[in-house]
Amino acid sequence: MDRLGRSVKEVLTIADGLHVQGVGLLILTGTLTGTYSPTVEGKFFFIMMAALAELERDIIRERTMAGLAAACAQGRTRGLTTVGDADTLAAARARRALG
Repeated sequence: MDRLGRSVKEVLTIADGLHVQGVGLLILTGTLTGTYSPTVEGKFFFIMMAALAELERDIIRERTMAGLAAACAQGRTRGLTTVGDADTLAAARARRALG
C-alpha cells in the first residue's frame, strides 16, 4: 500500500483513476490481498490500510529526524568523515587535478 502513494488522498486518487479507466488493482500481499473494488466495504478497508501506511511513514520520519537532531547535539555530522589532515587533502586534490 505504501508503494502506491505517499498519502491516503494520493492512493485513493490513483485507485479511483484506474477504476474509471477500467483498470483493476490487484493487491498481491497483505490484509487486502485480492482485487480492489470500490464497494463501500472495499473502499473503507482500502482507506484504513492506506492511513496505516501513511502513519507508519510519518512515525519513521519523526524517529529519523529525532535521531539526526540527537546526533547533531552530540557533535556528530552527517556524511562521511574526513580522512587525513589539511596537507594530505590538499595533496590529494592537486594529484586529482593533474589527472
